[in-house]
Amino acid sequence: MFYEKGNFLMIKLMVIFIMLCSVSGRVFSDDTDSKKIEVVKQYYLNLLNNKPEKSYQLLSSKDKNAYTEEQFVRVINLSTALYDPNRVVTIKDALVEESGEGMAIIKIFAEVSTKVDRELKNLTASQIVVHENNEWRVYAAHTISSILIKAKTKCDSVENTGMPLVEKERACFIYYGHLKTE
Repeated sequence: MFYEKGNFLMIKLMVIFIMLCSVSGRVFSDDTDSKKIEVVKQYYLNLLNNKPEKSYQLLSSKDKNAYTEEQFVRVINLSTALYDPNRVVTIKDALVEESGEGMAIIKIFAEVSTKVDRELKNLTASQIVVHENNEWRVYAAHTISSILIKAKTKCDSVENTGMPLVEKERACFIYYGHLKTE
């Protein structure tokens, strides 16, 4: 009888232990997911609120090695030059689409409204984050680097490809920050 009570007690303790482990695993996972999501939210809020310098600070070291803050700011400013500076940005939701060891894809849903036109636009974007130095960082090298490579190629082209001069000047400004002098 004592043996049966001992087994029953041992089974109860094992069940409690398993439950605690699964709960603590979920809490840890939820905490990690919330950190991943928060870095992406801040990145997009900064971008959409005309603070690309702050977004640059949230980038991975790979991004920062691929291009300078000045290049990043020029690309973002030229991309968002048509935005109404009085727009209101609201992050509606964000979730982890995929997650693996050291990286994840976060999907973010935002609403952008303008006070003047009272126009409401929905924005959905997916962003890669990487775990680096015990922090989650945005990984955007593929997007910004692609824009910079295209700009440099256009600016440095010596052939007359029929490209309008204004397009070449814009490309030079994006990559170099000024018109390229021969």
